[in-house]
Amino acid sequence: YYSTILSSKNNSSDNLSDGQLGHYLAGLIEGDGTIIVPSKDKTPAGKNTHPVIRIVFTLPDLPLAQKLQQVLGCGFIQKPKEGNYYLFEVQNIEGLLKLANLINGKMRTPKIEALDRLINWLNNKKNSSIVCLGLDTSNLDSNSWFAGFSDADSYFQVSLTHNKELETIKNIKCFYRLEIQQNYHGELNLYKNIMELIANFLQTNLLSRKRMLNNKEYYSYMITTSSLSTNLLVDNYFKQFPMFSA
Repeated sequence: YYSTILSSKNNSSDNLSDGQLGHYLAGLIEGDGTIIVPSKDKTPAGKNTHPVIRIVFTLPDLPLAQKLQQVLGCGFIQKPKEGNYYLFEVQNIEGLLKLANLINGKMRTPKIEALDRLINWLNNKKNSSIVCLGLDTSNLDSNSWFAGFSDADSYFQVSLTHNKELETIKNIKCFYRLEIQQNYHGELNLYKNIMELIANFLQTNLLSRKRMLNNKEYYSYMITTSSLSTNLLVDNYFKQFPMFSA
């Protein structure tokens, strides 16, 4: 299952070695990843600082994290003592250069500003010469970015309605749902453009939700497909660009 993520063969659209790895990684990082770039050269203790690219994986997705580590040839995986998740982190310069080049020009969200800061750091500190390529404005169905983004922030659901008198299933509904926080670095609505594009792509509506957690307000955007026509759009896309998470 996970072996298709980077096979040596190059004859299938589900094969990320055909140029889709960068798009998929960009979506995955923009959904469940962080690009950390230090603002100072040294820590208060006098140690040299360095950037980190970090991706969070749920416990069932450890095989995916391990496959990405194998494919990229860099990074390490750790499980925090507290927390039911794994962290895949890339800190060494060779790995950072590889990932920066892979996802450059393939990002679609406000997190591109962090990639630009990473590229500027690599250019200034390590004498690289990477040009920041900007946001990808190609059609969503043209590459695997949406698959990576969905692996990070979406889920599928099947809802059954029962007829209690006849003890039969009355109705079956299938859903694809994508939800992401509205804010980035404290600023609201920065994800609105990309979420509107996804909603248009799936021919559905963009919804906004507010929740209270520990007396704090959280705002998110949500996209749901439930009709046959919209679910077929989801199905057709993932047949061409498959997901790899559990």
